[in-house]
Amino acid sequence: CKNNKGICHLKNGKSYYEFLVKNYTGSSKSVLELKSDIQSRLMKDMRTMYSILTVNPELENMFYSEEHKSKSPQAILKELNSKYTDDFPNIGNINYTVKYVDENLQDYLSPAFFLTPAIDDTNNNVIYINKSDAFSKQDIYTTLAHEGIPGHMYQSAFFIQTNPLPVRHILSYGGYTEGWATYVEFLSYFYEYSDQRLAKALSCSASYSLALYSLCDIGINYEGWSFKETKDFLKNYNITGDDICKNIYQTVINEPANYLQYYVGYLEITALKEKVQKQLGTDFNLKDFHKSFLTIGPADFKTVEKWIYTFY
Repeated sequence: CKNNKGICHLKNGKSYYEFLVKNYTGSSKSVLELKSDIQSRLMKDMRTMYSILTVNPELENMFYSEEHKSKSPQAILKELNSKYTDDFPNIGNINYTVKYVDENLQDYLSPAFFLTPAIDDTNNNVIYINKSDAFSKQDIYTTLAHEGIPGHMYQSAFFIQTNPLPVRHILSYGGYTEGWATYVEFLSYFYEYSDQRLAKALSCSASYSLALYSLCDIGINYEGWSFKETKDFLKNYNITGDDICKNIYQTVINEPANYLQYYVGYLEITALKEKVQKQLGTDFNLKDFHKSFLTIGPADFKTVEKWIYTFY
């Protein structure tokens, strides 16, 4: 490889990264504006997390525990299916199958993923689970909320029920789809844990981690950070392991702007929700907001915002 650093070290790499960010996220903001938004959210999550945990030592012990409930994926999806209608429109039963990744592919695939059904076979939804030991400490509950209900599978099923033109199935808006799945993943902590303070702390922690990776993405691929500069940045947030720093550094070099479609998408949805909530005050209804967002289907966020205000 001629370049083992961020994409900005290539000819026109910085401009290309700006294009990738716009294309992946669907946001109209510049890279530096997005960086500022990410930093603001990171600090907000950090303050919230520590304010919750410092008050209650018992809660802090639960927060740092690596034990996760041992429910089967099928049981988790069934539970999520029974809970999601409190906050999201009910679209009836979704037909799906849970499958497991072949052992030979476990090292190369994510913890779980949803296969979007073919447009002529929309009832054939499949969620794959990766049983690799590398993911044994990962919370499968929130992962299945991301991939299943009310994440990708639910979003896909909702979109299909709007009877969209076939061409819309091939248009890709990563910020909209991955942003939604990230948004509901963070929300699913409140379904998983009865103690809502713990759920809030865990949700902020997940958001905080993804914000750090997103800032590394911008730092390495747009600002040209070296590995040492990346390590120094992560050290400020108590991430010091050489292996994890190398992993983050290499991951964002391999897939520039990938983290941003998840996190910027999440931030755009959150900002939209807060804007509508501020405008409507006590008349704001979370389920109606989710319905308005899902009804338009995949699009850039300027278009989504116009649609949402038409909806209201």
